[in-house]
Amino acid sequence: MKTTASGLGSRVKKLRRAWPAILLLAFAIKCPCAFADDAKPNFVFVDGTAVTLSPDSSGAFKFDLPLKNSGGKDGEASLKLLSDKDKGCDQAKLVNPNAMIRLPSNAVGITQVEITKVELPATCYIELVTEGEGGNTSLKQIKLTQQYVTWTILILLGICFMTSVIAAYRTWSKAQSCFGICLNFKLGSPAWDFAKSWTSNISLAGAIISTALTLSALPELTKHASKSGYSSLALLISFAVIIAPFVFIARRTGVLEKDKGPPPKVTVVYQGRLWLFLLSCMITLFAGLAQLVVLSLLLHEVLIEYAFLFFPLAVLLGASLCKYVGYSMFLTIKSQVIAD
Repeated sequence: MKTTASGLGSRVKKLRRAWPAILLLAFAIKCPCAFADDAKPNFVFVDGTAVTLSPDSSGAFKFDLPLKNSGGKDGEASLKLLSDKDKGCDQAKLVNPNAMIRLPSNAVGITQVEITKVELPATCYIELVTEGEGGNTSLKQIKLTQQYVTWTILILLGICFMTSVIAAYRTWSKAQSCFGICLNFKLGSPAWDFAKSWTSNISLAGAIISTALTLSALPELTKHASKSGYSSLALLISFAVIIAPFVFIARRTGVLEKDKGPPPKVTVVYQGRLWLFLLSCMITLFAGLAQLVVLSLLLHEVLIEYAFLFFPLAVLLGASLCKYVGYSMFLTIKSQVIAD
């Protein structure tokens, strides 16, 4: 028993001394398999999150894609645009100057990509395929937004401008036929206050609502203009409302008149040309109509299922604005003629 116990103890001591060699042997056996698995190219996107792009002046989407070969071997990869995920990408084309991307192991490279012939707005996917047997595949989502302002909005704004010109011309024609005055006819301070007019109030209120919708409820992919385009339009229209009165006020001339009633005193009376007054009213009317157009399109973007309600209401309100502005301009001219 003593001999057996001493022999067992010596064996245990030998095993304790041999375990480092056993671990090294196991590591040598396992490592070739591990290196065999890692010795492959593995291309991935450095940033795999979705990206939102806007078109340039030519209508193309140009951007840079940072890629990385995280594998243990040099390799090649290719990019492909998936056209079956969104209808807007059916006819889209991916232009890549370097059709085959080559990177060494653990290297990072940037490839320039261009997407053309897209029906906006659209959500496309770019597929990154590592070449070779068992190569991996990565996807990156690309959101393509609408142009800054589309032709739809420009045409509607052109219609608003022509409508305001026609309204001012009809008022002038009616005043000329009734009173026989010319465009240089002098007007005093109009009874119609620009700052308190219905048209100006609608324009400014519409600008506030449009800005709130753009910042909160407007979807990222819009149909008629980009989010920044809507915000800029609302801002420019509000600026037109503020500028309109100064077109008439800034060119007025003052004359001194004596007040007969006791006690007598001298007052300054300002007068401006009729054509400047008509121009100011035309700008105010255009701003009101343009704000209605922008607000209607914004509501169409947010509440597309109720689109059939917005445009008839906008047309009805726009016709009411034209009638109101035209009648107010005529009454202002008439009051000056009677005063003279």
